[in-house]
Amino acid sequence: RASYPIKYILNNLDKEDKLQKFDFLIYLMGFSQNAGGVHMTVDMVNYLVINNINCNILYGFFNEYNEILLFNPIHTSDIEKFTFKYLVSTIYLSTFYVKKLADQYNVPLLYFAQGYEPYFENGHEYGIAELSYKLADHILTISDYLKRRYKEMFNVDSTVISNGINYDLIHKKNTNKKIKTITLVLRDNYLKGDFILLDILKRIINDYKDLE
Repeated sequence: RASYPIKYILNNLDKEDKLQKFDFLIYLMGFSQNAGGVHMTVDMVNYLVINNINCNILYGFFNEYNEILLFNPIHTSDIEKFTFKYLVSTIYLSTFYVKKLADQYNVPLLYFAQGYEPYFENGHEYGIAELSYKLADHILTISDYLKRRYKEMFNVDSTVISNGINYDLIHKKNTNKKIKTITLVLRDNYLKGDFILLDILKRIINDYKDLE
């Protein structure tokens, strides 16, 4: 008598069995090619996926993103198809929405704060950013500077996740000449101060011969 294991499995799986399980769902309001925080988050999730950490990105809208994704991002409308242990917000404005989801699904909320957000929008939303820090069960950030600022200004504790460098993006010349190299990253955004970095670069070129 022929057996049909696939049919048997499908007939005996319940709704819970069909749910894909994640340890972390990290929320992005949207994918945008010109947003540094999006690149940082995607790079982090790519790295975690490579290292067998079960995580994904939950997003509100997809605008444009041309870099490599080693996972299939999940739209917020599909969240019920998955289970997860933690939800992670990535900017102060998103934290209020993610807090609501965390309470709904009874999971902890982590807040991945990548900048000193009270200064965003020229400080117009200072109080909103400050309030967002009070919603999270734990805050992760990317520098000791931010950790100190959160503690000094808002009495908020956080854990530092150090930045890394993708060395594949840096061209190395084959030369026997001993010379030190400085690489500056320009963002083409006046708020990031590219013009100041260019002045610094010019002075380095003028004043030092052993630097490139």
